[in-house]
Amino acid sequence: MTLDKRAALTLFFTLAFASTPANADSLLLKTVLDQLVAEGYPIVFSTDVVGPETRIDMPAINLTALRAALPKVGLELQRQGEIYLITPLAQQVENQAQPAPSIQSREETPALETIIVTGTRHQLGKHSKSGSVNTLSSEEMQLTPSLGGDAMRVATRLPGMSSVGVSAKPKIRGGLADEILVRVDGVELFDSYHLADFQNFFSVVDDRTVDAVDVYTGGFPARYGNRMSGVMDISTRERENVERTELGLTAISVFANTSGRLNEGQTRYIASLRHGNLKYLVNQLNSRVGTPKYYDGYGQLSHQISPDTDLAAGTLITRDDISVRDDTQTAESRVDNRYLWFRLDHRLTDRISNQSLLTLSWSDRNRKLRDPLEEEDEIAGFLDYDQNVRKYDLRTDFSYEQRETLMEFGIEASWAKSRYDSASIADRGDLGELLYGTPFQSFDIETNPSGWSGGAYWAGEFRILEGLYVLPGIRWDVQDYYDFGSTDHASPRLGLRYEPTEALTLRADVGRYHQPEAIHELPAADGRATFSKPQRSDHFIFGLEWLIGQGWELRVDLYRKDYEQTKLRYENMFNPFVMIPELEADRVALDPNRARARGVDVEIRKQLTDGLSAVVRYGYMNAKDRFGDNWVTRRWSQRNTVVTMLAWQRETFSLAAAVTWHSGWHGGTPPAEVPEGDTLSVEDVIGNTELREYFSIDLSASRTWQFPRAAVTLFADVTNVLDRNNVAGVDWDATEEDGVYTFEQTSDLLLPLIPSAGILITF
Repeated sequence: MTLDKRAALTLFFTLAFASTPANADSLLLKTVLDQLVAEGYPIVFSTDVVGPETRIDMPAINLTALRAALPKVGLELQRQGEIYLITPLAQQVENQAQPAPSIQSREETPALETIIVTGTRHQLGKHSKSGSVNTLSSEEMQLTPSLGGDAMRVATRLPGMSSVGVSAKPKIRGGLADEILVRVDGVELFDSYHLADFQNFFSVVDDRTVDAVDVYTGGFPARYGNRMSGVMDISTRERENVERTELGLTAISVFANTSGRLNEGQTRYIASLRHGNLKYLVNQLNSRVGTPKYYDGYGQLSHQISPDTDLAAGTLITRDDISVRDDTQTAESRVDNRYLWFRLDHRLTDRISNQSLLTLSWSDRNRKLRDPLEEEDEIAGFLDYDQNVRKYDLRTDFSYEQRETLMEFGIEASWAKSRYDSASIADRGDLGELLYGTPFQSFDIETNPSGWSGGAYWAGEFRILEGLYVLPGIRWDVQDYYDFGSTDHASPRLGLRYEPTEALTLRADVGRYHQPEAIHELPAADGRATFSKPQRSDHFIFGLEWLIGQGWELRVDLYRKDYEQTKLRYENMFNPFVMIPELEADRVALDPNRARARGVDVEIRKQLTDGLSAVVRYGYMNAKDRFGDNWVTRRWSQRNTVVTMLAWQRETFSLAAAVTWHSGWHGGTPPAEVPEGDTLSVEDVIGNTELREYFSIDLSASRTWQFPRAAVTLFADVTNVLDRNNVAGVDWDATEEDGVYTFEQTSDLLLPLIPSAGILITF
């Protein structure tokens, strides 16, 4: 649905102020819970807590409304891994002499009124509180304002994330963007974002099919390997009981998805298709465009063979077909990713479960990036790049649970082959001569790495004293596709968790994390023909979670990351937000010998009224690289970050606002002049300037009309509603005159005010 700015803003404010929300109704709480369980939400409660006559005032039957209404009847909704638990308010529990029931021990747990949804028992170990993890529900993602309606972008607003609103792929706690592991239903993705060659604008997963996302920002469990900074573990709604079909149209995409059950609930299915056209978005950026499009399709079919066994098959197909141009450059990119997987979940005994996953993955990437070779252009060149990867993965995981003891362990093996063809010629002008000693650079690479990789892990959770748990773990991984031979490494981890009351949890986590360069990550587009040795970082985290009562929640994390082994990487020293970064004059190779990150993440949540909730997040971050004896601040080290969100949700209407402010990213400023024959020292220039502070106000609104057999929802989003000129970077042009180089600067801006709107039909 393509709208100009005035029309989209008109629709937004019409939705925001012309709708009349319905009044709250008094309902039997047990009826509400039964309906949510029937829709697939694994809610657990005791009849001692929820009486048969307990009534509750709710404007709508959903998790958000339930969470807001429960405190009025002395209850609260807590998420424990894969389940939602109805418990007395933490403040009331503290005032009572007897402890509240614990879900850790089956023998101590009272009779439950509800049953956990079929299949959730096979999720291994997610209820174990280890590391820094935020769980984003589908309701929260849909409610939060986001560019183009891509709800997966909500992760960029979490504490510890570095983002300037362009990429949907954040940098976590000072780490690089490629230090994040992304899984969908247990399947690791090559490219988890559309436009991977152009700033990773949108997620490849249709957010309407997502049930929840577990986002680890540090100290993550041993079952996740080969990444150093974070994990995004995405669970789809394939396990829901409810049948649902959705058709939608937005400013950047059209989509359809459906889910449900067959054979009296024994067979479950989910499928989605999405086609995006980015012409509207790129037009808002004042660029001339060709045919920027993307596609993705997802499907999964699972069958309950027996009460203890599920078999599933799934597929994910993504494609980017991009052709863009500006005043001086043209670029074409085509990326195809295909995944096919089979999963077997089996409960061997009452205490032991197993999940086996076989994945077949294909990735094809073709890039043709060019600068016109014209005499009036200072910088010109071309890059032709082709990549092809085939990968086969087999993983099996086991979990064991008995009273206060939980253990999980698993093994995995992968075989992959790849092909890289990459050729480039670049004339980087006077600035290139100052940085490299010559303005001309070229390479022609053809290489075909292949080989095995794999690993094994073990982790446990043991209660050693009342309320005190120890969580040890270790991974071992190996790779043999490197040209310098095979490598292996061990990654030990240890966590402590202390729960003095039901409302307070203290955590301490320490762990070692390794990251080998994956077979699809060879930086051949920058002229590299060999892999880097595996990187290594150590995490130290102390955390606090406190349910203060009266709807208040507080979370604090103090973290430290030490990188003892780093890799050679490529960055644009002055401005990274360009169309063809590999051909820019300021493209440099960075090879730090160490790195570090220190910081504090704080989150405060409050349910203000029945439908109004607030979240305030603050982050302090200091991330640096060491070159020789000098520590240099990383570009994305946001020293101070504040994110505030307000959301108002009624039965048929929602309105949300997000305000983001953070210290400016770092850039580079060259000296006023450089004599001919001298060179610029990258270590002295990069990161020596802090850009203007980033500030953005984003809004979203939606209105739903319910009909007998369908529901129609109109929604609108406005990004950067004040149209603030946030700075992306500074381009420096070098000019030589009378034996001296001088520099002229031009600031590039980030996203302007971008309105979008859409319609959703559900039946």
